[in-house]
Amino acid sequence: MQKGWGLSKLVFRIIEQYGYIRCRDGKKYVFEEIRRDTRYHEMYPAVENKRLKAPLWVKVSGEWYFVELCTDTASDKAFINKLAELGNYGVKGFRVDLYGLKTQELKRMLESNGLKEAVGKINDFYYDNKWIEQTSSTCRASVTFGSEKNRRDCTYRMLEQTYHYAILEGMEVETGDKHLVLLYDEYEPKDYAKYFNEKYGKTGIPLLYAKWNKRMDYNWWLCIGRRSNLQKRLAVD
Repeated sequence: MQKGWGLSKLVFRIIEQYGYIRCRDGKKYVFEEIRRDTRYHEMYPAVENKRLKAPLWVKVSGEWYFVELCTDTASDKAFINKLAELGNYGVKGFRVDLYGLKTQELKRMLESNGLKEAVGKINDFYYDNKWIEQTSSTCRASVTFGSEKNRRDCTYRMLEQTYHYAILEGMEVETGDKHLVLLYDEYEPKDYAKYFNEKYGKTGIPLLYAKWNKRMDYNWWLCIGRRSNLQKRLAVD
């Protein structure tokens, strides 16, 4: 390998050379084919956003998986936002997590031309397989409805979104039963609820509500994924 390698490029090249990924759960994924810098919609034609791109794609058992690298808070946030953008399409992939001291140590090695040492360190990380996890853009949550005690495992896709609210379609994994969720922020929630009821109230599908704290959850995917309870009525403070 040559001098002047950036951390991301080096990590992806090593992954390519290994020819497989072993995740935190111990499962091994062997590559049948590799592609670099390819847009999501080329691999998953249903994806509407034509701009989103993954730095690496690997084919495993006939299916394409993206490989994305997170090295700091900014790249982690960008990755989560990408999952929200792809949440309706069930795109599969691998998240490579090089947070904290590992990232800083590797960057110092590369800046001081310690390429050999950096490669060795990445190989060590790769071998202990604690920094890669298999993931999917499918949004899942385990929730209760209102005052119910029984939890329901559900998947969600986004139907509508504005700056102040999002409307999601939920489906229970076990039964296939559907429900709709209005995620609302603090700005005029009653107006959103009125629109929600007028448009979807006659569908016969249960309507549920959850408050969206954007200071904590910066996209719908995070918001619903962290909810443990959905209200049967709009709760306004």
